[in-house]
Amino acid sequence: MGIGRGLLIGAAAGAAGTTALNAVTYLDMAIRARPTSSTPQETVKKLASEAHVAIPGNDEARQNRLAGLGPLAGLVTGVGVGAVLGIGRSAGWRPGVLISTLAATVGALVGSNGPMTVLGVT
Repeated sequence: MGIGRGLLIGAAAGAAGTTALNAVTYLDMAIRARPTSSTPQETVKKLASEAHVAIPGNDEARQNRLAGLGPLAGLVTGVGVGAVLGIGRSAGWRPGVLISTLAATVGALVGSNGPMTVLGVT
């Protein structure tokens, strides 16, 4: 399998995994009447501030954009981790199910919680 194909297959797997995680999260929110987390939006807001990138709009429009960008950042993380693992597999890295699962989990945690921690959101 070529690297390009590995990237695409991995990205698709990352998207599927992220979709499954989102479905479980939203189901939990519905069952327990739990509100959404503000940490993804806060992370995007702080990241934009650190990068000196303005998020346009008045207060309401800006908050709405942040509400969309926060979850998109999580999706990008999931797809990105899948793509990296897909590239690894196409390059010959063939771990078992346990190691693949651990690699995906660690990658997702570092990709999502890492920026939150560095930016002081959590």
